Amino acid sequence: IDVTANGFLYHMVRNIAGSLMDVGLGERPVGWIRDLLQGRDRTRAGVTAPPGGLYFLGARYPEAFGLPEAPSALACQQWVLPQRFDGDAAASMARLISSVGTSFRT
Repeated sequence: IDVTANGFLYHMVRNIAGSLMDVGLGERPVGWIRDLLQGRDRTRAGVTAPPGGLYFLGARYPEAFGLPEAPSALACQQWVLPQRFDGDAAASMARLISSVGTSFRT
């Protein structure tokens, strides 16, 4: 999921992700998300999703501030593999990454 906002509350994205998982698992209907957001009542939302796999990709500021634009995390061309990827797993990951034109290091 991509979430863009002018500010974030504590666990906001994790709460949205947890609610979306309920819909994806068929535990809630698709329209429930709309009703949930319009109702503005956190107690009606799904569980708070665990943090693993959710990443902050960067901030964007109005041009009026005159701040330089930082490179997007999506545009980075280097991946860092955890140490647990070794042997065949590392070789497979290297082939996958090189097939999309990026580089990596362990």
